[in-house]
Amino acid sequence: MQYAEFAEAQINKHKKNSFLFVRYAYQAARLYLFGQEYAKSIAVYEKYLKPIKGTKLS
Repeated sequence: MQYAEFAEAQINKHKKNSFLFVRYAYQAARLYLFGQEYAKSIAVYEKYLKPIKGTKLS
């Protein structure tokens, strides 16, 4: 859990939609999920990852 909290604290230290922003958000959500903190995992996903607009590779 301490690693999930650390990753979540690092998210806002980086520019939105940058690689490190997305990476820390993903890791925080994943670590909360592994720690069975499902509500926190969903909250991190909805707050940081869901709003990101990706580019289609075609």
